[in-house]
This record gives sequence, structure tokens and C-alpha cells, in this order.
Amino acid sequence: MAKRRPAQFWEEHLEAWRRSGRMQVEYCVEHGLNRKSFGRWLRKVRAASAMPAALPLTLVPVRPVSPAPSGVVTLHSPGGWRVELSANSAGLAELLRQLP
Repeated sequence: MAKRRPAQFWEEHLEAWRRSGRMQVEYCVEHGLNRKSFGRWLRKVRAASAMPAALPLTLVPVRPVSPAPSGVVTLHSPGGWRVELSANSAGLAELLRQLP
């Protein structure tokens, strides 16, 4: 019966393999690891670290009430990102007109 190894064992080997620059087969043979178990743990770790699918971006029209006093326009998203644009209002209006 195969010996069960803890997750930390495999995570450390996966990291060491990445740093080694070797092929998976070579690394497994060198360290006496089961190639199928190695591949299974690699898929498991990759799936756990995968980013969730991006939500679709929806643009909505806005009209600033007054120009930004600092000359910086900041856009905020519900997802938490922020974009700051340094532009005068005429330049910003021209930029926005160029967007599809």
C-alpha cells in the first residue's frame, strides 16, 4: 500500500520542482516520488490558486457635476480597483469621445 503524504510534503516538492527547472519526470525519479501523485497534487494546487473568472465589465455613463479641483479624476469600481487620471476637463472629454 502506498504511503500517504501530507499536503505540506507535496507543496514543498512542487515548489522545489518549479525552482529546479527540471521536467516533472526527472524530478520525480530523482526524489523517488510517484509521478501520478505528483501530477494529481500539481493539478490540485493549481486549481486552488486559480483566480475566479472575471466578472463582465459594464460601463455606465456619468456626468461630473463640476471639474475636479485638483486636476485629477478618480474612477472607482465596486470591485475595489481605482484609476486616477491627471487631465484637464477638455482633455478628458476628448479622451472619452475617442473610446468605442
